[in-house]
Amino acid sequence: MRSLALLVVAAGVVAAILAGPAAADTPPSLLFELASGSNSVYCAATSPRTITPAPSGQGCTITQPAGGTAWCFVKKSTSGPTPITQTCTIKQTSTTRDNFAYVIEIAEHRGGTSPQETTQIATVEQGNTVKTNNSWVTQITRQAFGKLLDSDGDYWGSWAFATNANQIQNATQQARVCQGGVSDCSVGTGMLSHNKSSVIQKQWQTEQAAATASINQEQNTATAPLCTSPGSEPANMCSDVDQTTDPSGSGRNKEGVTQLYVQLQNARGKGATDTTQRQGGADVFTGGLEHDIVQAGGGVANITTGQNSFQFQKASNVGPLLQKQDPRISKDATSMQEGAAGSLWTGNQRAFQFQLEDGALVTSFGGQHTRLEYFGTTIGGTISANQFVNQNGQTQSQSCGPGTSCDLLLDCTNVEPDDYLTTVLTLEPQECFTSEESED
Repeated sequence: MRSLALLVVAAGVVAAILAGPAAADTPPSLLFELASGSNSVYCAATSPRTITPAPSGQGCTITQPAGGTAWCFVKKSTSGPTPITQTCTIKQTSTTRDNFAYVIEIAEHRGGTSPQETTQIATVEQGNTVKTNNSWVTQITRQAFGKLLDSDGDYWGSWAFATNANQIQNATQQARVCQGGVSDCSVGTGMLSHNKSSVIQKQWQTEQAAATASINQEQNTATAPLCTSPGSEPANMCSDVDQTTDPSGSGRNKEGVTQLYVQLQNARGKGATDTTQRQGGADVFTGGLEHDIVQAGGGVANITTGQNSFQFQKASNVGPLLQKQDPRISKDATSMQEGAAGSLWTGNQRAFQFQLEDGALVTSFGGQHTRLEYFGTTIGGTISANQFVNQNGQTQSQSCGPGTSCDLLLDCTNVEPDDYLTTVLTLEPQECFTSEESED
């Protein structure tokens, strides 16, 4: 009953994470995700426009010198080690009409041999004066050894049988949104209207394997080259948003970010099967999630963010069982908000790490370690943030605000992870090193 109860909890946790926080505005429907075919590209825009296909064939660059509406929807589904690269770029400048940019990038590796590699890049640059800038970006990566999971993970599907089951999956997602004036989207001069943006990023990486000798799962163990910003570590998922309006006006800035990072392993051995699950590079915290938001202007500003990591290893009838779970969830230290009275900033970070062996939580493993960072400063408003960690049933949380700044660090480990998973370590009481500073 203990195993069943934990599985139910795990499924419920992922369902809750999927719901995410309220975005800046309702994003476009993801019915495109259900479209027939394994290779779909839809690039369109109102006139005048220039549309240039991406070199990979998955995406395009759309330029609209008089603004308008643009769509870049791409989906690629394949099996095996064929890499997927998707790139959408939308550039809009207008003084007479609203700008609307819609980006959906979906990449799927449905089984096959490893490695599975995915790169998704979305760039939106919008400039305006008396009309609004509006952007919706959604990036979804799903990579599987066995059944491709797209729900709670309560149904794993058929087993993939092998002597040695080896899954290596690397994905990097980058979303950059810049909204402001017509001369430079990072400058608000002359921008008297409003900026609205929503970014949704999700990575699902799953393994359902039965093997006699070894079962291995690696998620994002290669250093991600795309997501880097000054003073920060590389990340596999990042969102950078810059919104500005003229300080002399009342233009509002509104941003919502949802990030979901999932690694699931269901392993069945034959008594002595070596089983490993590893996330992140050889060094601690060389991947994970990150986002950076800057808002400045004369009107009310609003930020709502949710960053979530879920890692679950379930094994039965195996030998040595080794695990390194190493998510890093961060809010970049350069994030800031400046707006009129009433501006509001709300952030949530959650990390869940579970490991079961033959239906029970294990007492020895390769390491569970998570690091949550949330930094931000607001002028004219208030900021509040919450952090929560659950490692094999041990929990820790902290929060800051409401105030004018947050400086949160929650570093939790059951044992210090062995970088190369060569040693089984004994479970120790959870240690969480916290640092919390808030200014009212």
